[in-house]
Amino acid sequence: MNPMREATLQVVSLSTSSAASSAFGSSIEYIRIVSTAACYITFGTSPTATTSKTYLPANEIEYWKVSEGQKVAAILGSSTASLYISELTE
Repeated sequence: MNPMREATLQVVSLSTSSAASSAFGSSIEYIRIVSTAACYITFGTSPTATTSKTYLPANEIEYWKVSEGQKVAAILGSSTASLYISELTE
């Protein structure tokens, strides 16, 4: 069970080019992330995902600690998919 509330939901369309989310809000410390296809993700203020970054399996929910102003970027090895990012608050 997750003791946090969803503050914002972002959906990023993924392809074989890096795509980034919007910057995370000031009260956001954690995100919940899941992708409809296997992809590679990275975090930063201006992130660019490559296939050498962190692997995220399809349909697996992950939680990450983040900082205000950071973004997540993702890229697929092939095809297209959607990345769902829930910004969470306590």
